[in-house]
Amino acid sequence: GNEEELQHRVGNLFRQAKRAGYHTFWLSTQESKLLNDLGPEAIDTIFTKANDPIAVQEQGDRLLLSLARMLPNDRPTFGVINMRAAHAPYENGYRQDVSFIPPWTLNGEGKLGNSYDNALAYTDRIITSLMRLQESSFAGNLAFVVTADHGEALGELGLVGHNILTPEVASIPALLKVKWQKGVAPRLPDVPYLTHS
Repeated sequence: GNEEELQHRVGNLFRQAKRAGYHTFWLSTQESKLLNDLGPEAIDTIFTKANDPIAVQEQGDRLLLSLARMLPNDRPTFGVINMRAAHAPYENGYRQDVSFIPPWTLNGEGKLGNSYDNALAYTDRIITSLMRLQESSFAGNLAFVVTADHGEALGELGLVGHNILTPEVASIPALLKVKWQKGVAPRLPDVPYLTHS
């Protein structure tokens, strides 16, 4: 709720990383409006759906792998990779990738949940590929954080989507994978979950 701090970008992570000499990036298959109030002036590499809507339509989140391969690997980097696959209609997030075989069928009463589960399986596949790419590209320290900007209601309380801030929408997972030089362990907080507000 600290709107003034957000607007003045005092604690902006992109700004802080850039000041520390990091190459900053934002790679997204979503709209450029998500950059509002994030301080795009402190982001070195920006890609959104507006840059190439046809490539985003044809490749979906798989495009992020190609974009991530173009990031510099000879200096520290900090950035965000923002995916789209787990947004309704969920099957559109993975349908264009013929190499992905959805584990759940889309017939019958469970179609909504199954299509969402398929989208999550697809998202996991892309995240795993991105993680492996980062691990193979950077010889130094690496912290790879996976989180979400919101959860999703799939019929709880008669709600579908993420426009109403219920506990299912507000509680999001956070996963952290760290590769650190031997003998130099980072101090990390113990955070069981994050809350989007």
